[in-house]
Amino acid sequence: MNDGGRDRSLLQHLVMVLHFLIVLGVFLSPILVSWKYVMILVVAYYVQLAVLGGCILTQIQFRRDVGFYYFYLRKIGFHPNKRQLNLFVDYLLPWLVLGAAVLWQRTHAPLLL
Repeated sequence: MNDGGRDRSLLQHLVMVLHFLIVLGVFLSPILVSWKYVMILVVAYYVQLAVLGGCILTQIQFRRDVGFYYFYLRKIGFHPNKRQLNLFVDYLLPWLVLGAAVLWQRTHAPLLL
């Protein structure tokens, strides 16, 4: 019996859960960790884009020209422009998260680091 299909399905599921948890962590990072760590994450994200041409988890999870946000926004009924969404996610969202961290931490200490 060939369990390759089941193994692949399990791997895809694990990647999906990991991807979701990382995205959730990114959105929670302004209140969880110092803005300095958020800055490191922003730089790491841009290095990943430059070296790999995109998010490694997106490439593993979807294996086509579809991004995490585009895929799930479509699933819940939105129909975003893929190009505009990619520009927002890649070039604006990281700086918005960092800005939120800096603003939040002017009056609150990060909860974890």
